[in-house]
Amino acid sequence: MFATLTLSTLLATAPIETDCLFVLTHAGETNELLPVIEEMQRQNRDYRVIALNVAADLVKGKVPLERLVDKPIKAKKVITGVHSEEHKYYLELYRDQAETFAYWDNPEPRGAVAYFTHALKVQAIAKKVLFPSGFVASAREFQDRPASEKIVVGKPTLLKFLNDLKRYSNADASTILFVGTYGDGYEKALGLFVNSIKTLPGNKPKVVFQRHPMAKSNIEEKCAEAIGGSVSKIPLLEAIAQAKVVVTYNSSAGFQALVGGKPVVYVVPEGDSYSNSLIEDRCVAKAANLEKVLEALAQAKASFSPEELLASMQVPLDPVERFFIALYPNEDHNRRPLITQN
Repeated sequence: MFATLTLSTLLATAPIETDCLFVLTHAGETNELLPVIEEMQRQNRDYRVIALNVAADLVKGKVPLERLVDKPIKAKKVITGVHSEEHKYYLELYRDQAETFAYWDNPEPRGAVAYFTHALKVQAIAKKVLFPSGFVASAREFQDRPASEKIVVGKPTLLKFLNDLKRYSNADASTILFVGTYGDGYEKALGLFVNSIKTLPGNKPKVVFQRHPMAKSNIEEKCAEAIGGSVSKIPLLEAIAQAKVVVTYNSSAGFQALVGGKPVVYVVPEGDSYSNSLIEDRCVAKAANLEKVLEALAQAKASFSPEELLASMQVPLDPVERFFIALYPNEDHNRRPLITQN
């Protein structure tokens, strides 16, 4: 259906006009862009939101109903994520009629999973790309994009995450938190972790599994039962705060946990090509077999302070302000300083 429609055709039945149109489909960009949208509302800016898939539930009660639309409209600026086919569709649809922005919300520029292959294709369609850090913006994957089309805005959820983490932190945390994902390779990695726990003699450590919101199976419940663990019923933030060590396969929650001062272990089975910059820079441990998993869990400790990590990755601490500067570059904006100046 998408391929047969044109913007002019759709606008013939949708005469609404707006300054900014946000297209949300995935939890990643939705959670990051909601603070920006809330500030748009507070400033009484002209905007509309198309919320699809998971995003439709996430925006309930946070975006006024009159701001939600269910079809393309005439917009001057279009802001999407990079996760989905819908993002690709809307960027292509508005390519010649609006200024298009793709927000790369992942703290990683690359990874050996299909997500990154697709995301790189999607961002290439946008006129400008908004990045979570200087580290990602300077990655080789984006070296062909002119500097004027790469804008570092940060992660709007980060400050709230760090502040909330302090509220939930438990100095006596003893939990091993396994943050789940989904897709090819995940079940193998999860099985490797579970088998490593099974081999431990005596009393087993307390293990909590955090299911990914897009996961469709109940494999975590089965794994928890196999080792006397449990499945988390609290938000990821609280689960990270209560963990002694965070384990995952390919989740960006590893970055969140590291920024929160938690040691992180990536379980990547032998023969699996998954990697990321945290692994490559040895900010986190990588375990590929039973022995290495047990060794990593036993020796897990945070290698960097949160401040050092944010500074080295050039993560701005004024993300919402930076979004507005990107969207309205000709306005006079009051700026707060970055965490690091290079």
